[in-house]
Amino acid sequence: MKISFSLFLFITISSNSFSQVDYLDFKEQYSLSCGVPDSAVIVKNQILMDSLQPFEITNGGMEYLYDYGWVYNMRYIKWKNMDDLRIAVSSFEAGWKQYQDLTALWNLGTLYRPLGDCKKALTYTELYLEKVPDSVGVDYKQIYYRYKYCRGKE
Repeated sequence: MKISFSLFLFITISSNSFSQVDYLDFKEQYSLSCGVPDSAVIVKNQILMDSLQPFEITNGGMEYLYDYGWVYNMRYIKWKNMDDLRIAVSSFEAGWKQYQDLTALWNLGTLYRPLGDCKKALTYTELYLEKVPDSVGVDYKQIYYRYKYCRGKE
């Protein structure tokens, strides 16, 4: 796995002399997307995201929070560890609160369901529907399943 010793060295050295990072400089090293990637890809991306966590993100904060949440969402999908899901939710909540990131809002509506909090899942889903512009397509089938699953559980 080529996580790059230079990245590790840069982060170690910079932690002593800098406290700020431009996430967009590191974004090209992040390689997770939809679908279930193999374990090594998830771990590679987790190492990148975790190594940047102690720093103040000066540029690309919204992208960082989304990618951080997505890594831990993928960890949950792969290994079913509820702590990973909680970390993902925390990151998406920060993305929504700090940047009003609609993709973070959508993910909150999705991730609260497996956490067993249907009230929050539906609240975030409804907020998403209220905030999303008409020009953005909405997956109403997913919304139907959220309501179907949560019926009587909220």
